[in-house]
Amino acid sequence: MIEITTHHVEGAPGVRLFAVDEPDHEKGGGAHHVYALVWGDTERADLDSQLPAGADSPFVSPVWGYPGAMMAGQGPIGIFLRFQKGPIKEFGANGLDAESLLAMVMHRLRCFQNGPFACEANERANTAIGQGLYESLRRTRDRVARQVEGRNIK
Repeated sequence: MIEITTHHVEGAPGVRLFAVDEPDHEKGGGAHHVYALVWGDTERADLDSQLPAGADSPFVSPVWGYPGAMMAGQGPIGIFLRFQKGPIKEFGANGLDAESLLAMVMHRLRCFQNGPFACEANERANTAIGQGLYESLRRTRDRVARQVEGRNIK
């Protein structure tokens, strides 16, 4: 299990993020496929006991813990995200894709821009995320045109 800290800002409380599984170099492109986001009393997080098992687990696990647990000091709250593992044509849809998460974050930032918290930083972040989404979708379109999308072929 690896803790990811690139989103941390010193002095600002936040969510702890973990890559839970080992990278899969055979069918998973060398990437991790299960991530945990944990908030609350994260020092007491026992991620292994909460991890949904098996290929049939949902893309997003039910939230474990409960909101009152943080206030009562009874432990963390968390959720697991499971990403697609293997090409869809070979393994079926079995997880989230990065493009969906990028689109979700873009939507959220646009909502902030339409509300009382509009700012240049959100606009620049949304532009950068949009560029990442554009490039990822461009790669997919290229793979579709070459008839290799959904298969383990470069």
